Amino acid sequence: MDQSLKLFIFSIGILFTSTLCAAQIIDNTMQDFITEMKIKIVGTETDTVRMPYQLTERRAPCNGAEGHYHPNGGGFVADTATVADTVFIEDSVEVCDKATIRDSVIVGGYTIVDGSALISGQTDIDHAHITDNADISGQVIISMVSVGCNVKISGDTTEIYGTMASIPCDMIITEGKWSFE
Repeated sequence: MDQSLKLFIFSIGILFTSTLCAAQIIDNTMQDFITEMKIKIVGTETDTVRMPYQLTERRAPCNGAEGHYHPNGGGFVADTATVADTVFIEDSVEVCDKATIRDSVIVGGYTIVDGSALISGQTDIDHAHITDNADISGQVIISMVSVGCNVKISGDTTEIYGTMASIPCDMIITEGKWSFE
């Protein structure tokens, strides 16, 4: 075989090997970069629009509490809170402090559940703040209100809507449609 042909084949081999090595280095670098960005986005801060009574600046979920993302929906659950696997927690939701959610509850839309709130039954909550010793059970729909300070809501057909209003303390609601402004 001609010496120049051998040199040409050798050069192609080196070029091919160099290209493969460079591609692998670029791939590893990009994977590291993507992993780092996921950690920064998912693990440390959220950037969400919230109702007026909620914080609007960038901050860690549950004010920096240790926690995890719920397997059913991806919402944040502080390690001090209890959320059953049967509950759906949308990824914009935070469950903090000693709150407890169980049964077939669905929580969505930038809702914060904190304090010692208890939610159970087939409750559907959207864009709300459930706090303090609120106790919600049954087939209840709650949207755009703040529920706290010993409010008890139950019933089979209870619907509560608001315009970013708070339900008065110690109120007991058992059935019907309610509107708070």
